[in-house]
Amino acid sequence: EASAYDTAMIMQNILNKPANSRYAVRQGITALKNYHGATGITSFSSDGSTRKDVPVLTVQGSRVVELLP
Repeated sequence: EASAYDTAMIMQNILNKPANSRYAVRQGITALKNYHGATGITSFSSDGSTRKDVPVLTVQGSRVVELLP
């Protein structure tokens, strides 16, 4: 659900700009950098591949915390 939400919000942001062709939508996707969504920070490479910072979580006692490098 979180991935679907992020996808819908990313597409809404792209389509709110003049995107009257598939090429314009692709350009909007590849131009997206550091989108802060429900699943974390998302960017796309020039070939359309997703670049995502995925946090690693661990349990300490009764809390879930992010494991930092």
